[in-house]
Amino acid sequence: MKFLLLSSILLLGGCAMRLPPEDRLLLESIKANQDTLIAALRAGRQATALRNQNAPAEVGAVIRVDETGSPIVGDTAGTQKLVVFTDFQCPFCVRASRTVLANARLQRAGIRAVIKHYPLEGMHANARDAALAAIVAHRHGAFPQFLEAMNARGENFQPKDLVDILRGILGPGAWADSCKTNETLRQLDLDKAEAEKAGVQGTPTFLLDGKKVSQQALVEGMRK
Repeated sequence: MKFLLLSSILLLGGCAMRLPPEDRLLLESIKANQDTLIAALRAGRQATALRNQNAPAEVGAVIRVDETGSPIVGDTAGTQKLVVFTDFQCPFCVRASRTVLANARLQRAGIRAVIKHYPLEGMHANARDAALAAIVAHRHGAFPQFLEAMNARGENFQPKDLVDILRGILGPGAWADSCKTNETLRQLDLDKAEAEKAGVQGTPTFLLDGKKVSQQALVEGMRK
């Protein structure tokens, strides 16, 4: 890029004597600041690439979601993959968890469900801590027990309930030892990044084989 810019400047410089004074001043300014201009052009390209990379998926497009570190429920060998972006303090998510994510129903439908956490922290004060607790439970192979306990409590849980659930499943030090580690926080950040990349705007959001589907359509399809 620098070679091309310099070549253009030299070419213009060869005609500089025929340029008006104001244009010659502009040319001298470009020559003096060429490194700054190149850096700005490169920064602009990088910003555009980043925006394109993180842009929400188009309507109807197949959305690919990285399921690294995510719990799987239902038929682990199922032919259909359902990705669920959820918030434990969202009443609609609780209803979906009690119905759509019921293990027996997923098993009958041959659906492999991937759970991604997307706590709406601006609306739900305890959603983030619940997501962190769920990540810890999954890391210890106890996500189904955690999900069952949360379904029983519903969306009106308190922080103490999360501590009690984890301690009941994993032992006395589970919350203090695991919920605030870098690994746990990083997993939540990954889930949120996947949600934003997929264009998730609310919870619950369902992707069946990479395409957004409503809860009603999903339930009706599982009945067939």
